Amino acid sequence: MGALVRGPNNVGKRSTVKAFSQLIGKELFTFDCYGVNFDFIVRIFQGMAAGGFWVMFENIQNLDFSLLSSLCNIVSKELFLALLTLACRY
Repeated sequence: MGALVRGPNNVGKRSTVKAFSQLIGKELFTFDCYGVNFDFIVRIFQGMAAGGFWVMFENIQNLDFSLLSSLCNIVSKELFLALLTLACRY
């Protein structure tokens, strides 16, 4: 599952995601994207896959364009594989 929460500052985006993750029993980790490199992003996704927790990336606009592109590719591939797996069950 993936989501993008977007909006102006101080409207409760973080609080909403935090409350929802607690409601469904998923641990939530928050990472600031300032100074993040590709290896760090890969380790985050490996941890998500192994641990089943949720991640919130803050200040994603600080990512280098090529890193943001790679992140989008990873997310879209994983989403496609998840949908394919779900479709194969039925």
